[in-house]
Amino acid sequence: MDIFTAALNAIFDDPNVTSPATYRPPAGGLPVTCRVLLDQRDRELAGISGRPVIEGRTLTVRKSEIAAPARGGTFEFANETVAILDDPRCEDALRLLWVMTVR
Repeated sequence: MDIFTAALNAIFDDPNVTSPATYRPPAGGLPVTCRVLLDQRDRELAGISGRPVIEGRTLTVRKSEIAAPARGGTFEFANETVAILDDPRCEDALRLLWVMTVR
């Protein structure tokens, strides 16, 4: 295991940073337990004067836990259920994480 993977695992294993969750695929199937990182920061829209801000929620999960999350799937955590709104994407160089917009 390389140092980047070890660092990500340390972050995701920290209960102060991530939450235990259950992923349910959109077409049914067995639920999968995992740990998720929820980001609820507001985002600024580039190129528009007045600095308009949009609310957004993204959820990050390790690929080692969820091989292929899909649009329409749900995550249950902290007494909340969120649905995946778009196709999950990999944004890290080693492609270890899925990032997706949720509602």
